[in-house]
Amino acid sequence: MKNRSIALITGANRGIGLEVARQLSEKYFIVFLSTRSRQAGEAAAKSLQKNGADVRFIELDVAISARS
Repeated sequence: MKNRSIALITGANRGIGLEVARQLSEKYFIVFLSTRSRQAGEAAAKSLQKNGADVRFIELDVAISARS
């Protein structure tokens, strides 16, 4: 089997992020879709999976700082 590219898209539960996830999945990317909200992210992933997309949800908040 041919190697597949992987994409991680933040803020992918709506708008531009969701559209990018949709387009990359149509090009046979494995898409990791991330959001701050688990519920919104899981719903977005399920909506793309209905069309056969290899989309996986991961909860991620890139705004959290490692500083104390």
